[in-house]
Amino acid sequence: MRDLEEKTALLAAHYIKQKKINVFDALHAAYAQFDEIISSDHIFDELGLDRIKLEKEYR
Repeated sequence: MRDLEEKTALLAAHYIKQKKINVFDALHAAYAQFDEIISSDHIFDELGLDRIKLEKEYR
């Protein structure tokens, strides 16, 4: 990936190995570690990230 910093890649690798999440979610979480994530996936809550929940707004 272009512009992927080493610390972001290492954090994503940690999420993949230790938290057993897929590559896409791991990279999304690593990139957004200090921002909110818009998602219906609860895995981001388990990682301690701020998430804008889609499921409550659209059900």
